[in-house]
Amino acid sequence: MNPRRLKNVLRAEIDTLRREGVFDGDLHQKLIANYPADRWDFSSLGRWFLFFGAIAVAAGLTILGTRIFELTLQNLAIALGVATGTCFLGASTLARRGLVMTSRSIELLGAFGIIGLTFTLGIIYSSGSSNWPMLLLIDLLVLLPLAYVRRNALLLVLCVIVFFTWFGGVTGYPTRPSGIAFPV
Repeated sequence: MNPRRLKNVLRAEIDTLRREGVFDGDLHQKLIANYPADRWDFSSLGRWFLFFGAIAVAAGLTILGTRIFELTLQNLAIALGVATGTCFLGASTLARRGLVMTSRSIELLGAFGIIGLTFTLGIIYSSGSSNWPMLLLIDLLVLLPLAYVRRNALLLVLCVIVFFTWFGGVTGYPTRPSGIAFPV
């Protein structure tokens, strides 16, 4: 809990106990003196402005992007490629600064970008075979060495999920033709 909020909760509880007559005014003053009421926390206000400012910037960039750029699969592939590269560059920078878990999380975000890029390129260059599990196998072949080289357990978990999704997509579930009864 925020220390400032904790002080306010404790002060309110001390005031309640005083009103109920649990202790006298002298003890009340001594206890209240231990938990002084702070002035307004401007850093908290700054964090809220930063939070809502980031939302406003993201909304503005989205609106600007839709007005200037036409959303095509080719533009999406370029944007995904740039975003994925940026994620991995940012992750390596954060790792050098000692923010290991943050860099691993950013690498996971970049891995999702790789999967999205693979599927986008699969749609662009589709031959009509509907072999989407092959795209997951390509992702697995890219992400597994990346997880090993970067020593990222999050990427390894994603590789396991991609593997089982690929395996389920390749084997599929047998469908029962209509009119034929299978024994149970």
